[in-house]
Amino acid sequence: MQYQSKHEAILSRCKGKRVLHLGCVGNNDYSTEHKVAASPSTLHTRLSSIANVTGVDISGDAVEEYRRTGICENILVGDVERLSALHLRPEYDLVVVGDLIEHLSNPGHMLDGVRALCRKDTKVILTTPHAFGLAPFLRHLAGNFREGLQHVMTFNEQNLTHLVQRHGFKVEESGTCYQSESANGSLVFSLGKKLFEVFPKLGGTLIFILAPRD
Repeated sequence: MQYQSKHEAILSRCKGKRVLHLGCVGNNDYSTEHKVAASPSTLHTRLSSIANVTGVDISGDAVEEYRRTGICENILVGDVERLSALHLRPEYDLVVVGDLIEHLSNPGHMLDGVRALCRKDTKVILTTPHAFGLAPFLRHLAGNFREGLQHVMTFNEQNLTHLVQRHGFKVEESGTCYQSESANGSLVFSLGKKLFEVFPKLGGTLIFILAPRD
């Protein structure tokens, strides 16, 4: 297990590949205007510059505004729990599921849909907040813990492993990671990063690399 930058871990694997990016608009707690304003710095924009990407997101208003303003036109409006309705083909080298699974009422439906789109060599990169991360635990002790407004569940390494195995995947790698926006050169982040590099199980976001199980 290691502790790494989430965006860099994803981008390095996806460069030059055909990628399906689920929940690609992000910023779920914010308005359409905020989502559009934030789009230049999003993972999807960065992925689109280095890979052949198809995005899927349920935020129809934001996707329409992306198209209208010319931000990007590679996003389909759809429900990731009903991927079969989009009639996609199993042609992807990687599927990116970034900080999405904690929002879903039925995450197994999403995993089943992803599994149906996997070739034998397809990899899935999945990230989600870590229930046993040090920072959320300390915030919980201090009475300052706050989930995202649309989060409905939390995961740890063990129960996420059980979930993906139940839906046809094996875990090839697991670790923790930090959000790119966290790395602003602050002393607190620098000290925390050194700690988490030594004890990656304490990191705040889980990152799994999955492969379809035979």
